Amino acid sequence: MDFNKLSTFIKVAELGSITKAAHFLRRSQPAITQQVQLLEEELGLKLLERRKGKISLSSHGQEIYARTKNNLSSIKEEITKLKNDLTQITGHIKVGVLNDGSNEVDFGNLCGKFIQKYSEVRLTIIEGTSDSLESLLLENKIDFSFQINFNEPESFIRKPLHQSPHDLYTSKKYLQKHGPIQGFESLLELDLIDLSDQFLCLSTYIQKHSPNLKQRLMHRLPSIATSNLSMMKNIVESGFGVAILPEHLVTKKLKAGTMIKVFPDLEPLRTVIDIAHRTHKTLTLSEKMFLDHVTKSLKEKL
Repeated sequence: MDFNKLSTFIKVAELGSITKAAHFLRRSQPAITQQVQLLEEELGLKLLERRKGKISLSSHGQEIYARTKNNLSSIKEEITKLKNDLTQITGHIKVGVLNDGSNEVDFGNLCGKFIQKYSEVRLTIIEGTSDSLESLLLENKIDFSFQINFNEPESFIRKPLHQSPHDLYTSKKYLQKHGPIQGFESLLELDLIDLSDQFLCLSTYIQKHSPNLKQRLMHRLPSIATSNLSMMKNIVESGFGVAILPEHLVTKKLKAGTMIKVFPDLEPLRTVIDIAHRTHKTLTLSEKMFLDHVTKSLKEKL
């Protein structure tokens, strides 16, 4: 039941007038009337009798009022006490975030809003790659990690937070030097840039769009391997190579025409950032509140 509607009805019953209740609650008379009518519909009971412009409680209204007027006050007091208790939650939470530019989530904003709500909790934010953050989780040196790739996924409880499109990009300068990229066969002859020597990104893209060429890809090494996607973008923008990059990193360059999507008709990769913690970790109250805060804040992004 909506406490607001019940609270409005109780005030009308106490004052014996919708006009007086509206004045007391600083709301319009139609708004008060609608609240009471909605409560009547919800309960399936008529609560007010209206005769010659005056209102009085029906028999059902009298019973509802008698049973709830004191209880509602107690419930409100308990809710207020609970809110006050929650603001006093204490603890120290260590959070790992990716430093490679792979996502557009403002983790600083998320953490700042959490601390504003729970001022007695202390946060430590540690930046790293997916591999380094996973190691810190396994060693219990951080409590949560925001990351994409997991080497031991069975060791963690993960909740998806945000989906980000990644696609294959190069620069206008590079195409002017090497000519147009006709297909995946010609792509494999070019300067490829990736997160690792094992083509962590490009192998997934090839598997999705041209799986018969994946083995051929794995028989070579990238021209440059870097774990930082922002750096990878800068390398491509300088006029060298081809790389899988998150869309948000290259949007402005695409509009300016300095960078180009290699295969514009193909579907991009959809990578999901998870928040993760150890499978057998018992979460403290502050950690539970942090996890709830993050998942609720980002659920609309998926």
